[in-house]
Amino acid sequence: MSILLLSVSVSVSLSLSLLSLSVLIAVAATVLVLVVATLTLALALVLIRVVLAYVRVLAYVRVLAYVLFRVLVIVFAVILIWVLVVAVVVIVVGVAVAVVVNLCRVGLAVAWL
Repeated sequence: MSILLLSVSVSVSLSLSLLSLSVLIAVAATVLVLVVATLTLALALVLIRVVLAYVRVLAYVRVLAYVLFRVLVIVFAVILIWVLVVAVVVIVVGVAVAVVVNLCRVGLAVAWL
């Protein structure tokens, strides 16, 4: 009886450690994606500013360049917000799937499902 309880305890602790490892991997991957996306957007904005600085030489193009820059900033902000939303959804779904899979391994989720 005690051997059975010990094996169940080891199985539960192993499942929980796998769950925490999978959550940690998901969070690390999401953070990496966010860092790369943020750096890419920042570099793109810097390059756009440099290009528009050359375009602003002509007076009538200055207004067009200003409007174009503002539109591009808004577009990049929307893209960054969508990247953040997708990252949060991926984390939430990944954690939920990992929890259900680990509970199914232990046998606790059978009644819940």
